[in-house]
Amino acid sequence: MVTSECAPLAKTGGLADAVAGLSRALSLAGHDVRILMPHYASFDTNSSPYTTFPDGSGLRLCSDTLDGAELFLHHVPAFDSIDTIYTGDNRDAARFVALSFAAAWFGHAAKWQPDVIHCHDWHAALVPDVLQFIANEAVSNAREAADTPPTSPLSSVVPTVLTLHNIGYQGIFASAAIPAPQWTALSRQQLHEESAATVNFLKLGIQHATAITTVSPTYAKEILTPQFGMGLEDEIRKREAELTGILNGVDYATWDPRTDPYLNYHYSDDDSESKQIIRAALCDRLQLSPEPGAPVVGLVSRFAEQKGIDLFIDALPTLLNQTSTAFAILGSGDAELTSRLQLIAESSPSRVAFKAGYDEPLAHQIVAGSDFLIIPSRYEPCGLTQLYSLRYGTIPIVRSTGGLADTVKHFNPETGSGNGCVFNDADANALIWALTTSIEWFGNPNAWQRIKRNAMSEDHAWSKRVNDYTTLYEKAIDATFRIKAGKFVS
Repeated sequence: MVTSECAPLAKTGGLADAVAGLSRALSLAGHDVRILMPHYASFDTNSSPYTTFPDGSGLRLCSDTLDGAELFLHHVPAFDSIDTIYTGDNRDAARFVALSFAAAWFGHAAKWQPDVIHCHDWHAALVPDVLQFIANEAVSNAREAADTPPTSPLSSVVPTVLTLHNIGYQGIFASAAIPAPQWTALSRQQLHEESAATVNFLKLGIQHATAITTVSPTYAKEILTPQFGMGLEDEIRKREAELTGILNGVDYATWDPRTDPYLNYHYSDDDSESKQIIRAALCDRLQLSPEPGAPVVGLVSRFAEQKGIDLFIDALPTLLNQTSTAFAILGSGDAELTSRLQLIAESSPSRVAFKAGYDEPLAHQIVAGSDFLIIPSRYEPCGLTQLYSLRYGTIPIVRSTGGLADTVKHFNPETGSGNGCVFNDADANALIWALTTSIEWFGNPNAWQRIKRNAMSEDHAWSKRVNDYTTLYEKAIDATFRIKAGKFVS
């Protein structure tokens, strides 16, 4: 696994949870899993034992393993002076190019030959290109020394899988931001097809990875279109035969109301009393005073256009006027959205609580203590929050897109089927309809108990995704060696 994040050591969002959860599940299933991520300046190497490799590779083995999956940190000077995971500017180019070259030589440094290298998002998307450059150099050098094609390079050719966690983030940089030695290598691969002045990490990964995955079946279809492909839909369509949508899983060791370490009380699907105690504690902490019989609605999110937070803010005055609902909100991001929410919260302190930033314990408490969780995304590759909320009996209210559409089915009170509320249009009126519809279910004891049971019976454990990934890895290995063997034989 090559990644910029892995929970709990480095996390800004769902990527970290997904990498950790999948790695743990694969390891528990018997696979030898090793994770490579950068050694960030914020890491305290004195707080946990590390093993440093003596060969100058910059690799350190972190003792904090994930049920057998080993975590390796790559130390390079480009990361030393920056204490954040991302800079958001051209400095990230050099940092993550270094990670890609480290991944290419990882097997040599660690004395370990992987069967597959699984690259996550744009930060690791150059790995397939770097591997191809190294393989081509090896073949070229061997051919200069002998009249016959070499037989040994097959052992150095490793299939690559690239997972698109969010195609909206592509890693587009000025080529001048990439250090000269690495840019020379990449240029020799003729990878800067559009312009010698820029490089798009994710585009190059899509072009050259053995296989491509994304994190839900619906999102795999959506990114083939201009609406969701973010300018890369043509490249995705060229590789459609190698594209697979595999739904993300949940690490129930971390997100489960029966064991959640951030909750003072625990509960299961047949224990509503403890959830009510947690709800009351949440309201006390946030100084919310919901009217008797009124629901508490949670929102835990990044504040970005993708997440549809503006739709929620547009709908909020009407919801406060027409319902008795109280709102518990946690998030950070766009300054304008943050300011708008703060103003609403200040004007309605007993009904709207807004905490800016990210607070892991509070996130768990909002998911557990709310009755509903709103996820109004314009697009959502998978989404983990709705999967968490299902397990906690906190009914998700979602827009029908990506992984939200794959995991949340609209509740039908007559048949008793469904596990949440789904609306279609990306506008405030649709969100108002969804919440008022959900409140009707909340006021009907039989309907409310049924939808909660449906939600909590869902099982999205990462262990259920292992076979899908194992099958994918086996196909990538087979395809790589068939293609490369033919190339070398010719």
